[in-house]
Amino acid sequence: MYAKKNIFNLLLFIALLNTFYTQINTSPVLSTYKIRPQSLNGPRKVAGEVPGENTHVFIPDKPEQGEWPLYDRLLLGTLPSCLGNKKDLHGFFSVTPSYQSSFNASALTRSLFGSDLICQNQCQSIKIQGSAVDNRDPRAWLANNFYLPTDFQSILTFEPTISNALIDFNAYIGLDRWVSGMYGRIYAPFVHTKWDLHMKEKVLTPTTPDERGILPNATAFFAGSTPPVKTVLYGPTSNRTQTPLIRNPLMASKMSGNNCSNHKTINGFGEIRAELGWDFIHNYDYHLGVYLTGAAPTGTTPDAAFLYAPMVGNRKHGELGAGITGHWQWWKSEHEWHHCGIYLDAQVTHIFTAQEQRAFDLKGINGPLSRYMLAAKMNDKATNQLTGEDNFTEVAVPYQFANEYTPVANLTTQKVGVSIGAQADATAWFNYTADAFSCDIGYNFWMQTREQIHCSSSCGPRLRTEKNTWVLNGDAIFFGTGRSDKRTYPLSFSESKATIHAGTNQQFKNTSASDLPFRYDPLTNPGVDNALPDAFNIPPVLGVQGLDTLAFLPETSIGMWITDEPLFLSEEHIALTPNGSTLSHTFFANVGYTWECGRIAPYISVGGQAEFGSSDTTCSRSCALSQWGVWAKIGAICH
Repeated sequence: MYAKKNIFNLLLFIALLNTFYTQINTSPVLSTYKIRPQSLNGPRKVAGEVPGENTHVFIPDKPEQGEWPLYDRLLLGTLPSCLGNKKDLHGFFSVTPSYQSSFNASALTRSLFGSDLICQNQCQSIKIQGSAVDNRDPRAWLANNFYLPTDFQSILTFEPTISNALIDFNAYIGLDRWVSGMYGRIYAPFVHTKWDLHMKEKVLTPTTPDERGILPNATAFFAGSTPPVKTVLYGPTSNRTQTPLIRNPLMASKMSGNNCSNHKTINGFGEIRAELGWDFIHNYDYHLGVYLTGAAPTGTTPDAAFLYAPMVGNRKHGELGAGITGHWQWWKSEHEWHHCGIYLDAQVTHIFTAQEQRAFDLKGINGPLSRYMLAAKMNDKATNQLTGEDNFTEVAVPYQFANEYTPVANLTTQKVGVSIGAQADATAWFNYTADAFSCDIGYNFWMQTREQIHCSSSCGPRLRTEKNTWVLNGDAIFFGTGRSDKRTYPLSFSESKATIHAGTNQQFKNTSASDLPFRYDPLTNPGVDNALPDAFNIPPVLGVQGLDTLAFLPETSIGMWITDEPLFLSEEHIALTPNGSTLSHTFFANVGYTWECGRIAPYISVGGQAEFGSSDTTCSRSCALSQWGVWAKIGAICH
């Protein structure tokens, strides 16, 4: 028996090495997808800031007659006055309808699923394969985890999109009456946002759910569906009792709704942003100023129900920071009706801690996307006194399967505190003004630093309170039948080295080593943790690793392996992985026209932008959304 166990341990070690090097997705993936807050958009904010004769950034002191040729004309009454006096109240108000839509769906898909993607449909697909499929793709997700049969095969395809339709309200008021060069500003968008994974599934091996008690496809699992209620027959063949097999639905990180719809929409105001600024250097040709800025968290609070959940605002976080503005009008025509200048508006804010609910993966070898694996419940009140054989010594097995499964995401979902050290938004643009016409061409840089995740005693994952309860199922067999007494027994097992791709039993699929009455066959549980031969010589059950019909194998002399001491999941196994830094580069253009008509000067401008999110090949360091946008700004200047 000692030699037999050594052979088993060697094979198991080799199998686990193979799992580690060839089947684990080592690419970091996001537990939640974040985008740039809709209210923080430098190009949309500054578009049309220099229409006609007004810079909007500041209103200079009224000069003496003869100092400005153009202003002389205003004093003489040949032009209507739109410059006013900075000692009077002045400002502007604008409304900006805007539409934004994402592009580069392949980068977005990669950030969600990492290197598990196969190169079909522009590398935006994932294979689903059961443990009994021959020549399985090492990147395929194990169908056993999704209440599907062991011979199931399908391909999931994604083409995620995000679109935002919004109306941005923007108001500016000069406070020079009290402090020269001081002003206040407030802006907030009302947002309608739509997020759609565009998930489609092509089933390669159609199933018959009504007969096998399983789901029809993986899409149903990711929508939170469960198979029909199934019962397990306990006891001897002549007098078996029925016990329900509990298969809990996926409650967190779902990919679609119960109607199999992939898209989600939400409406609301993004965070309300305000500025209090002071232009300490101000002149008709140039100015330099600073401002304090903050954001009130009026957006939506994220939860973990869906992997790809729409968000309005900055996920309910408060912000506080500072910024600078400046301009230099480096050329003017003789009559000053035409002029060119460069402008700057940049800010940095700190994003304060707020509570977010997230579904996390497991640490270590279980790796990314392990939240979609299946966990089995163990009972420490074993009723049939299973025993294992260790060097000819009978060892009591205290745990048994408790007839219940749940996705790992249901156990790892918790509320955590999330903060971001710094967020930067900087816009620089060139303006050319010709009388009432104005044109802007510019660049915007946006960045958020890496998240900080804080977990206190109030986090409360289920694994904190349900200790020594849940184990990873992988592809384990969970029932056996006594060869001598014909009774059905729930087994003791755990597969702590299983991944989203494979369990640990399948590593023995092509091995030839055998030592009857125990052999290294996947149907005998050779890959379970702390495996011991069962002293009762229990043969396996057909198909249970895929939750198929519980049909018994013909009686043989082949025995089962059982776990002496299951390796339970605990709170320490949860990988509280924060999102990495995000940054983007935006190029924009805008044209506008201002009607000069006394103290009220209405204006209109239209513009567009192309934002390029920066990401590496695995999105481990930087991952931001790429999107294009258009807007039309309508407003009025009051002097």
